[in-house]
Amino acid sequence: MASGCYASNDGTSGRGTSDHGTSDHGPALATVDLACAPSALDVAWVSVDAPLHFHPASLEVAPGDALLMRRSNFGSDVLRMGDGAFVASTDTPPTDGAWSRTIDVDPTTRAVHVHDVASGALVRTIEPGGSGGDAWWGETHAVLSDDGARALVLDCDHAHDARRTRLRGVEIASGATLDVDVPFPCSEFWPRRTELHAIEGGAVALLVAMRPSSAPLVDDGSVRAELVVRVDLARGEVRTVDAVGDAPRMVELDLGFDVLGAAISDDERVLAVTARDGLLRRFDTTTLAEIAGATEVGVHVANPFSYVPSVESPVAISHQGTWLAHMDAGGAIVVRDAASGAIAARLAMPFDATREDVAALGPPAAMALRFVDDGLLLATSIGVARFACDGVAREVARPSGALEVRASGPDVVRTGERARLRADLAGASSPVVRAVWVDGESAAAFGAIGPDVEVWMWAPGTRDLEIVVDDGVRTARDAMRLEVLPN
Repeated sequence: MASGCYASNDGTSGRGTSDHGTSDHGPALATVDLACAPSALDVAWVSVDAPLHFHPASLEVAPGDALLMRRSNFGSDVLRMGDGAFVASTDTPPTDGAWSRTIDVDPTTRAVHVHDVASGALVRTIEPGGSGGDAWWGETHAVLSDDGARALVLDCDHAHDARRTRLRGVEIASGATLDVDVPFPCSEFWPRRTELHAIEGGAVALLVAMRPSSAPLVDDGSVRAELVVRVDLARGEVRTVDAVGDAPRMVELDLGFDVLGAAISDDERVLAVTARDGLLRRFDTTTLAEIAGATEVGVHVANPFSYVPSVESPVAISHQGTWLAHMDAGGAIVVRDAASGAIAARLAMPFDATREDVAALGPPAAMALRFVDDGLLLATSIGVARFACDGVAREVARPSGALEVRASGPDVVRTGERARLRADLAGASSPVVRAVWVDGESAAAFGAIGPDVEVWMWAPGTRDLEIVVDDGVRTARDAMRLEVLPN
């Protein structure tokens, strides 16, 4: 989800059919949608090279299953799915399921921009939808449908005492727009924001963590952001359900954490939500009726000793909805049969809590979970891990031919300016990440999935730039030199 201040995503982009293998570790049930029984899952790799993770965190897998994007507040990073190797940090906006289009919100004007990833071309601009004028105060969220054909734009207007929530569905090709006023206010700006999810090709929106009344934006916590709202744009129909019980918060941080985690099944029939009361609930996405009973889950604080602590309880649903994954009270990952509720596996947190930088911010806490065909992905406050069948990640198919890159850009920039570089490709048949390394420093790697990469130049001098392109299995490089003049 894009907003005027940051980008986040729940990791449900790219939902679709997948290649399911067979299992040697248990009965080959027709409903099993992992390549092995959950009890056979073990750690395939652990990556701690990426920057520390702050709320909200999510996991997105590129088409072809070769690249993984871990999104987080203060930026994102891209890893190779095969071995967890760090490729680049990036501020790439949210994408559609194919990573073919991006959507972002201008933080100043709140206009929404949709770009084509391959060319970098602007496809459509959606005008701001707030009440306008100096009285407008609020936030805009935007997401693309899985096929990239429609944008959903949610304007959360908090002007004075008159709150307005406006949802628009915009056809990217024609600009045709459906407009619905939602009679509930959004959650507060920070740290836990309302989540916007597109289902049914963008014809229906799920709004997670809405407030039931127009209470003051900053209050004593008596009015919680606990509603799930379903909006059918064509019919103008609005349904709601309270996703949180009456129990008090298990963890108090003087922060607005009511709905903690959300996941949608690939067939878009089930929404799973974890909440402040330590329970996981599932809802039918058409009727919002609760499915079966609630399940107890763990609730933990990530980065408790930092300036950005957050309350976390992630949840994931496997491709066909057979399995649920969540945390327990002790911090382990539980994989559970969704139909019976039986625990099929319990996976220990695979991170070293004795690291000096970890001890300074608190023990590692799970922040995002995502099923893949052969296992489970985990994002924590200090890194990313992959669990796979017997601890061996499935080999990624290697595209035929060579990957080539040709870099171009300015010869001279001034300090404090962005150098905008172009990385044109040949031989790319799947999503790629373009990264810029400055003077050979890996810590200075900046990246993008589109052709244009921007990098800040802070010190004068002659800089050797290496443009590295990675599709998860192949790498191509080009070099250029940049003169940075004092500003």
